[in-house]
Amino acid sequence: MIGLGDTTHVVGRFLRDMAQLNREQRNFRVFGPDETLSNGLDAVFEITRRQRDAASVPNDELFAPTGRVMEMLSEHQCENRLESSIASLNYLLASHVWRQDHNGFTHQDRGFVDHVVNKKAEIVRVYFPPDANCLLSVMDHCPSTTSP
Repeated sequence: MIGLGDTTHVVGRFLRDMAQLNREQRNFRVFGPDETLSNGLDAVFEITRRQRDAASVPNDELFAPTGRVMEMLSEHQCENRLESSIASLNYLLASHVWRQDHNGFTHQDRGFVDHVVNKKAEIVRVYFPPDANCLLSVMDHCPSTTSP
């Protein structure tokens, strides 16, 4: 049994393994609004870096032109970059479910879930895994689904 406090860290290790398994094909990316580390997904950086082609300064961390993690503060841009021939688009709303002392209520907008559950079941599925074990099962299932 995995403890609740380790929930997103377990997913980080899962994403790391997915990135490793798809390293040659280069067909797996992690998109996010700049919080890969603070959301506990940092294990992915054992395999890849944040993608950035711009010049670096000495205190830049975890950047590379060939990185498979794309961070930006616009969720709309993150989704837009994924709207191509993809297996599925999967959101992990870490601030909505698990305790996030560093973000508190500033990141907890339940409106996203309300919006997506109004879509057809063929397009949107929403999962609320209660613990890390169930979340791993969901994370294993989601990438194997396809977009309509």
